[in-house]
Amino acid sequence: MRRICLLMGCLCVAVAQAADERLTFAEGLLRRGLSEQAAVEYEAFLKAPGNTADEIVNDARFNLAECYEKLGRVTEAQKLYQQVASQAKGERAAAAKLRWAISLLEGSQPEKALSVLEALSVNKDSADIAEAARYRLAVCYEAVNRPKHAEALYKYIGSNPGKYAAHARLARATLAAKDGRYEEAEALYREILEIESDPERKKDVALAAFSSAYRAERYAEAATFAKEAGEQRLAKHSLLLPAAWAALRCNRP
Repeated sequence: MRRICLLMGCLCVAVAQAADERLTFAEGLLRRGLSEQAAVEYEAFLKAPGNTADEIVNDARFNLAECYEKLGRVTEAQKLYQQVASQAKGERAAAAKLRWAISLLEGSQPEKALSVLEALSVNKDSADIAEAARYRLAVCYEAVNRPKHAEALYKYIGSNPGKYAAHARLARATLAAKDGRYEEAEALYREILEIESDPERKKDVALAAFSSAYRAERYAEAATFAKEAGEQRLAKHSLLLPAAWAALRCNRP
């Protein structure tokens, strides 16, 4: 009997070790961008008997959902995120809810994502998740045609240091431009240009600023922004002629 128990114990250890190795292998594949291969490993892990540790199983489901998203299997990913959200606790559950809501938002279902994002925006389990949810909530407000709510939230996010501050400032400027408030948009774009450090993003912002300044008939400012945006970006968006006209109107070469 003792020998049988010993053998059973060794077998359980071997099974657990194999499962850990499969998970480690799957995570490595996922990090390398090999989503299809990683999905196969996660699926095999979840189907194998004896995987009863809830935390590990939910981690595997969460990562499998990420694989499915990258593979375009959105509905399957959403179901897994919902499953993790209902079974996990704390930060893992909040992260799954956030990913589910983002998937709904990007899948043109903002009405379904709205209440989830509103709840997560005041999440106490993770400041990072709350911050991400607030930005996505502002995007959601735009999508459900609540621009004033969106702009107020973008203003709040942009006025505080954080991962999404720059994105929020840009989104707020874009909203002002859409609303025909070109001078306000131009001023916001100018603020972004003063603090933006990435050269490529700076050119994108300058392009948007050019468009607002040009529509406001502020040709000197438009010509300056056009130079900063560069000929390549102007050409890509068919704006070379307006840029030349702006330069002509303010007597610039």
